[in-house]
Amino acid sequence: MNVATDPTQRFSTRAQFYLHSRPRYPVQLIEFLTETLGLLPTHTIADVGSGTGFLSEPFLSNGNIVYAVEPNEPMRRAAEGSLNPFRNFRSVNGTAEATTLPDHSIDFITAGQAFHWFDAARARKEFGRILRAPLREGIGGMIILIWNDRRSDDSFAIDYQKLIDRFSIDHASVKARDTAAHEPSVLRAFYGPSAYQHAALPNHQVLDEEGFLNRILSASYMPAPDHASYPELAREAQRIFALHQQNGKVCLRYDTNIYYGRLSEAYT
Repeated sequence: MNVATDPTQRFSTRAQFYLHSRPRYPVQLIEFLTETLGLLPTHTIADVGSGTGFLSEPFLSNGNIVYAVEPNEPMRRAAEGSLNPFRNFRSVNGTAEATTLPDHSIDFITAGQAFHWFDAARARKEFGRILRAPLREGIGGMIILIWNDRRSDDSFAIDYQKLIDRFSIDHASVKARDTAAHEPSVLRAFYGPSAYQHAALPNHQVLDEEGFLNRILSASYMPAPDHASYPELAREAQRIFALHQQNGKVCLRYDTNIYYGRLSEAYT
């Protein structure tokens, strides 16, 4: 399987762009999970498809032990570079389908910007294996799927989307995969008969011109600097930035969509 089709390798050349330019998660996230799901600092987290560690970090700051499970070495190394100072950080070379974690060792499983890359049926079985509480009487551990979904309701966001549509390599297929992963039928199939819940939190990121260009380059479907179309892409990005900037900054707005629920059956 080549890099273009292997989801574990798509971001190998994008790790530093991702680390420095993708949005973090809302500051209210831990408070929401604490109030809604009973998250405690003593709970052990498996952050699956953890990438550069953006979702792991708020849990580490909360005092949780976090197993950051990431198959892509450059992304995993980027997370280690920023998160190793946390004594509860555990970096794991694994996948959603084969985490390598011990049976029944995890209280909460999270996946940020990652579920659409999983083989959902195999991940479901693996998650059932590693969740700490044995799945009895239809009750299992909590799985939290999170996406920062970019809004498209202002002129800057609209121009940004036009840039993506013009220059992207395979955005349509990636977007279709991402959209499908949000579908109720897909989520019901993943969680099983137990109802999953949905919540959304507002989020945004402020970028200077370099950060905006790096944000574009962090997407696996956009041309890299060595691609023939990159010079034209960079010129158009600079034009869009100049058109929309205020005091040298632009703002991308997001909805942070949170899906959470318990597996209904054991898949062990």
